[in-house]
Amino acid sequence: MRRHAYRFIGIGLLAASQAHAAPPPAPIRFLVSDSWAMPLMEIDEGKPTDGILFQIMTSLARQVGAPAEFHVLPRMRLQAAMESGQVDVRCYTAQSWGANLSGDYIWSLPVITQKDYLIGAPEHALPIDPNQLAPQKLGTVLGYAYPTLQNLFSNHQLTRDDGRNQVQVLMKLQAGRYEYAVSNQMALNWFNASLPPAKRMHALRLLDAQGLGCYVRNDPNVPVQRILRTLLRMKMSGEIDRIIESYSGPDSVD
Repeated sequence: MRRHAYRFIGIGLLAASQAHAAPPPAPIRFLVSDSWAMPLMEIDEGKPTDGILFQIMTSLARQVGAPAEFHVLPRMRLQAAMESGQVDVRCYTAQSWGANLSGDYIWSLPVITQKDYLIGAPEHALPIDPNQLAPQKLGTVLGYAYPTLQNLFSNHQLTRDDGRNQVQVLMKLQAGRYEYAVSNQMALNWFNASLPPAKRMHALRLLDAQGLGCYVRNDPNVPVQRILRTLLRMKMSGEIDRIIESYSGPDSVD
């Protein structure tokens, strides 16, 4: 009789412990642009699988102690998704890109420096000021702003030829669709790594360098401060820089 009593007590304690067990942590919902390409992000059948931002986001969620959940959306729907609460974190952006954001957000410090260069096809290796270019098409990314070139676009000295993403712009340059383009350093290094030296694109002039970070929806259900502290720790420890270098090489261009 006593053994039966112990068994019932044990079952009761197990049920009580299960009833009071902490629920699993909610996922951190990251916003992903469907126009991102390697080395930033590889998207396969609508799901991120690799790349600099994939590794950063995955590591961030793991260190916060929550699963990572990726929401892949067209560029024009990104901010609406943040405003409606569909997602929690948007990375690889700057405050100047969305000065009039609608919503309550907290920004991280910059964690990635994006350097945009005027680049030339293999036959154009000498540095050149874009103001000295004859009227022509220039490879650019759809939806991206290039403040240092805007005056040249406005007076029609240069005409934008937009590609869907940075890799497509580089491929069009390689195919001879135009002689010059704009590319960030990470994408240029990634693209050139697969080419023989004689076929590589050249960085001719630094146009802009900007610190990019993340912003988080200021919501009591989101571990905002833990996310931001973790991002800062990842940057200060060198983890983010090591991830970038593993895909695009050291902070230099050919």
